Amino acid sequence: MVDMTTVENTNRILPGTPEWKDLLRTIGSGSKDRDLNDENPFDQVAALKRAGFGTLRLPAEFGGAGLTVPQLFSAVIDVAQADPIVAHIFRAHFWFVEERLRSRSHKWLDLVSDGKIFGNAFSEKGSAAVGSLVFNTRLLPSPTGGFRLDGEKFYSTGTLFSDYLTTTATTDHDSAAVVVVPADRAGVKIIDDWDGFGQRRTGTGTTTFTAVAVAEDEVLSDSPYDADPVPTVQYASLQLYIHAVVAGVLANVVDDGVALLRSRERSFSHALAERPTDDPLLQRQLG
Repeated sequence: MVDMTTVENTNRILPGTPEWKDLLRTIGSGSKDRDLNDENPFDQVAALKRAGFGTLRLPAEFGGAGLTVPQLFSAVIDVAQADPIVAHIFRAHFWFVEERLRSRSHKWLDLVSDGKIFGNAFSEKGSAAVGSLVFNTRLLPSPTGGFRLDGEKFYSTGTLFSDYLTTTATTDHDSAAVVVVPADRAGVKIIDDWDGFGQRRTGTGTTTFTAVAVAEDEVLSDSPYDADPVPTVQYASLQLYIHAVVAGVLANVVDDGVALLRSRERSFSHALAERPTDDPLLQRQLG
């Protein structure tokens, strides 16, 4: 089992401030080496948590910065430009916050305000069709009250760095339930075993639940399979977040190109300028 990233003594840093730029420089420092060396960005995630990054969408009444959706995604692009792996780790968290803002769930929004980060453990291996809401993970009544959660998830992006996990399960009455449990609760095991293509250090490993106790107020929803669809921002939010990460990656590519061009002193024989940085063809290619 791998421990989640925990922080104390938060000190909010708002996007656009000099402190924000300093924070981004700290996060970006060594990002390429971390990726090449297959290192988890625990310190960088902790720095963002201390800065109140996870609270940016909360209104002032919940102790947040009250950023708009465009302002949030602008901040995500900033972080992704510094280190796209670190930015991706917060993807499920901001979806969770957005859904809780719509329902005004004070219990969970208060935890977000306290600096807690929410990850996800939704996907399962198996032969079920894509989009199926029938899970091998089970949420069953416990003889002592509440519920018992058992199952295994994979592709659990962000769980390794999260304080709480959002997961899905099938109930004893043929419905799909969404529950939230602390990442350090007895029976929860987070395994850092993700070896897929692409970003390797986003905490996207296996999560197992073995006789995990779940209280009634930790069940976010319990929807019969034949229930009418409920409006949600889940898919739009998650896809927009990925686009923001990609935008940050592209901005980072431009930064690398500028640095490479500035490092060149010699130009080619038919160049239009003596210095590569002054050559309109190279400028156009980089642009």
